[in-house]
Amino acid sequence: MKAFISYSIKDKQFGAAVKAVFDELGIESFLAHDDLHVSEEWKTRILSELKSCKIFVPILSEEFKKSDWCRQETG
Repeated sequence: MKAFISYSIKDKQFGAAVKAVFDELGIESFLAHDDLHVSEEWKTRILSELKSCKIFVPILSEEFKKSDWCRQETG
């Protein structure tokens, strides 16, 4: 089972906390700022991660609502 954590960059610490809980539970998760590599094609990777996840976790906040990226991830 795999989770995709969607968050505003301003809420990165909350995303990291959710990822830590998933790690403790043995659930693989994707957090862009931890799992993307500098030279990696980020758009392709994010789309791939979204397609393969079974759990989608949006970190809802005012910043999330303002983020164009978060809106795209939620479809």
